[in-house]
Amino acid sequence: MPVQFQDKDFKLKYLFKALFIDGEIFSQTIDDVSKIDPQRSQFYDLLQKNKPMRSFGIFSVDGELSLVVDLIDGHFQLNRVAIMPEVLPPGPIPLKLIFFRQHQHDMNVSYKVNDQLKADVENVEPTAHRCTYYIGWECELLGKKYKQVLGLT
Repeated sequence: MPVQFQDKDFKLKYLFKALFIDGEIFSQTIDDVSKIDPQRSQFYDLLQKNKPMRSFGIFSVDGELSLVVDLIDGHFQLNRVAIMPEVLPPGPIPLKLIFFRQHQHDMNVSYKVNDQLKADVENVEPTAHRCTYYIGWECELLGKKYKQVLGLT
C-alpha cells in the first residue's frame, strides 16, 4: 500500500521476493496490494502461505541493489556477495524471517506561545521522507535467542 506524504503517494524503492523450500517463488508487485485482503499489503499474502522459506530478498526497483537473507544457514548476500553475520545460528534449526520498513518524516513546525504559556501550533510543513527496509532472521535454541538484521535505505 502506498505511503502518503505531502498528499503524494510514494512508490516502493525495493520489492521483495521469497523462495520457498518447495521451489515456489512469491514476488511483490509495485502496487503492493493483497489479493486476499485489499486493505493489506502483499506481505500479508506471503505470510498466509505458512510454509518454510529458503530465502527472502529485497530488490531495488531500478535493479541496482539487492539484499537477500538465507533462511537455512543465516548468511546474507548484498548484490550476490556473501556477508557472514557476526552471529550465525547454532546449527540447523528453523530461522524465522524478520522483515519491516521504517518510515521517517522530517517536519518544520512553527508555533507561538499564548498567554497561558502554552504552544499554539501555527504551521506544520513536511520537509523530507525516508524509508529503511530491514530483513533478517531470529531463532531460539535451549532458551537462548539469536537474531541478525540488516537494513537498506
